[in-house]
Amino acid sequence: MNTIGITSIEDAEPLGAFVLCVPETPAQGQEYKTPGGVIVPGTVKSYFSIVLKAGPDCKQVKKGDRIVYHQGAKFPHGNQEYSVAHENQILVRVPASSEAAAAE
Repeated sequence: MNTIGITSIEDAEPLGAFVLCVPETPAQGQEYKTPGGVIVPGTVKSYFSIVLKAGPDCKQVKKGDRIVYHQGAKFPHGNQEYSVAHENQILVRVPASSEAAAAE
């Protein structure tokens, strides 16, 4: 179901210092290990979101970063929930590049 009037979420472009993100969803029932070595059971809800796109005025966040934000506008599209948050509402950022380095 197209609930926001666009064919694909790829058509959406965040403006200014806003980011478009999707909630991180670990595989159901599967535990995972954080870069710091903490094992998290699959039953724990993740509060991180993954940045799909960052607006042109974003200075500290880019595509692929994992973030925790304070407030944001949530909206459904298809079977997925998305959110838009302003960069100044982001409380935690894990850069995409540090995720790759930790996996090596």
